Amino acid sequence: MLKPSHTNPISATLAGLYQRIAGKRSAGNRIPGVRALRRLGLAEESALGATPAEPEFAELTTRMRCALRAQGGVTSDTPEMADLPGFSGRCLVTGATSGLGQAVAVQLAEAGASLDLPTRGARIPEDLAKSFRSRRAVDSVGDSVGHSRERLEVFPVDFANLPTLAPVVKQLEPESLGLVVLNAGLMTRVARPTDQGLESMFGVNYLATFAFMRQLLGARRLLPSAQTRVVVVSSEAHRSAAALEIERLGAWVDFGAFTGMRQYAHSKLLLCTFAAELARLLNPEAVSVWALCPGPVNSRIAREAPRLVRPALDLVMRLGFRSPSDAARPVVALGTAPEFAGETGRYFHVEECKPMSELAEDPATGRALWQATEELLAKLGHPVPPIDPLYLRS
Repeated sequence: MLKPSHTNPISATLAGLYQRIAGKRSAGNRIPGVRALRRLGLAEESALGATPAEPEFAELTTRMRCALRAQGGVTSDTPEMADLPGFSGRCLVTGATSGLGQAVAVQLAEAGASLDLPTRGARIPEDLAKSFRSRRAVDSVGDSVGHSRERLEVFPVDFANLPTLAPVVKQLEPESLGLVVLNAGLMTRVARPTDQGLESMFGVNYLATFAFMRQLLGARRLLPSAQTRVVVVSSEAHRSAAALEIERLGAWVDFGAFTGMRQYAHSKLLLCTFAAELARLLNPEAVSVWALCPGPVNSRIAREAPRLVRPALDLVMRLGFRSPSDAARPVVALGTAPEFAGETGRYFHVEECKPMSELAEDPATGRALWQATEELLAKLGHPVPPIDPLYLRS
């Protein structure tokens, strides 16, 4: 199992700086520092200027801002949300033991959602436990809310070990999930292997996420509905990745403290390409697919940094990064707000809808990656089932 202490704080902070710069750029502007970030493998040439938004993206951006206003003023200090209008089914969130994933789970719980959480050691974060205890106390007073299952269920899983995924899927009820948030991910200080011998950012951020989603769809665990959604948490760092070499999928990549960001960006390009292909395959009347970069998120990651650079990283993160609670708001909105019904295959950077990179949206690359990933999983002894036809486009 991979431990949080393996996180590379320097690369992660640089990644956040790039996301912040990319999010604030305007057409024709040249942002100081982007060139230096590009030399470190964090930005591509297009980061020096933005393409004007097309009307459809501008419309979805407006919907997101409306959905955020309708959440009831959630902030890091006041996480209470209005109940989810018209939302049915349970919510599954991966990577919910800390940071963004925990904040997403807490906000869904505050809104009255029932949660299925695959976590390391089936651990329940204390903030989430408090939220459910509070909600249960409210429910016990009235008789308008009834559930055949507990609001919160946790399942032991390790996304660095593929055999732990299937037991989670088997324990979920058929056609029960109205929202799946694929948030599990990591960044390591140096290249480290998963239990299957794969580089861990590739294995956890992409391969296990692909395998888990395919098993959910093959076992018919999602509620077929126009309101059912999959939200893939990715990163603007995907734009800095080199073109995918499908024939080398899963090959070992060695890296150190300052070069690991390239592998992280590679894993996020794989994730975005997967999300785009999944959206092309699934019928949006049964399941819609969205991808999102939450922007740079303030976490405790700088505590793992070398002592000499820790004060600078702490300062950057306090001044420039968003709290996990604030960063979770667009994720929750995208997964539950009625404003996004009937749409699929779109990508948000925080609250702005924009295209993914051309590499991620290329259909030929998406098909090739899909097939190569299936073949790799079969070679590793963990083949994935076909998607149930209930979810597919006709």
